Amino acid sequence: MTRTIGAADVGEHLAGVFQNPGLLMGIPLALAGAVFMSLGAQYQHRGVEKVERLSGSDAATGLSWVQVRGLLTRPSWIAGTLMLALAIICQLAALTKAPLIVVQPLGAIALVITTLLNARVTGITPTKRSLVSIFACVGGIFIFVL
Repeated sequence: MTRTIGAADVGEHLAGVFQNPGLLMGIPLALAGAVFMSLGAQYQHRGVEKVERLSGSDAATGLSWVQVRGLLTRPSWIAGTLMLALAIICQLAALTKAPLIVVQPLGAIALVITTLLNARVTGITPTKRSLVSIFACVGGIFIFVL
């Protein structure tokens, strides 16, 4: 037996989502966590690049203790680490308000933000395929969460 879902059913479902105070708090917290995750990774990367330039060596083979000390004194790396800590706090707080099935997909927004942020920082325009993928990701998450 199949059930046809009408516009009224969808409207009731959407109204129910927005009447749930846990979801109303959990969704923004999860989104904030995604933003902090993306920005934190970007700032940490900036700090690593700066330490590599100053030390004259590439961290691809691993970090020396001198480079680790350099990272611990780089404001951008410290800011990135703090943002990643905030991302974790936001994600954990979101999980206290909303179920995992809602919070987890919203974390994927960090990939979208990172893609767009890296494009802006590097000056490289995302390809049409990348943009279509971003819209598909955001649309899929929106549909999944609702």
